[in-house]
Amino acid sequence: MNKRSSQPLTKVILALIRDLGESVVDFGKLWSAIASRYGSAYGRGGRGYVAELKKIHNQAELRRKLSELQRRKYIDIHRVGNKFSLELTEKGRSYNQARTWRESLPHRKGWFTVVVFDIPEQMSVERRLWRKMLKVGGFKKLQQSVWVSQLNSYDVVANFIRSAKVGKWVNVYQATDFLISPK
Repeated sequence: MNKRSSQPLTKVILALIRDLGESVVDFGKLWSAIASRYGSAYGRGGRGYVAELKKIHNQAELRRKLSELQRRKYIDIHRVGNKFSLELTEKGRSYNQARTWRESLPHRKGWFTVVVFDIPEQMSVERRLWRKMLKVGGFKKLQQSVWVSQLNSYDVVANFIRSAKVGKWVNVYQATDFLISPK
């Protein structure tokens, strides 16, 4: 009447631990899903459903960022058949160039790269864009039209000034002697 189990007790315990481990892993994923605002989605469709929602969310985020860049005129988007082609505008190329100024090595102590410009009032849009580029490039405003940087970006900025053909309004120097040292 008392029938013995065909499996040894150790194998039964190991199977229980294994099953318990799987449920702990699933519970851990559930907890992370709840913490990452996908808790109700996890309950509706499981991990696959959450992965699909994340993919849709990432695609929507990419579309939002691309449309924002296009709205600000950093990129042009062209449709070629079923695909899209992205192209940097002149403004986008300038902004990208200014970001590379930050990659320059620092000057020796006490040395600065100084940019001085006098862009005419009639070109207020260009003047505003130039100031924004200097800020993106790591320059600090010393005066309204005098900006300084502790990065050794003289060559890079000088090449940009030549290529942008703004040399008659903009000049770049390397300087050491300031009455009050820029911060």
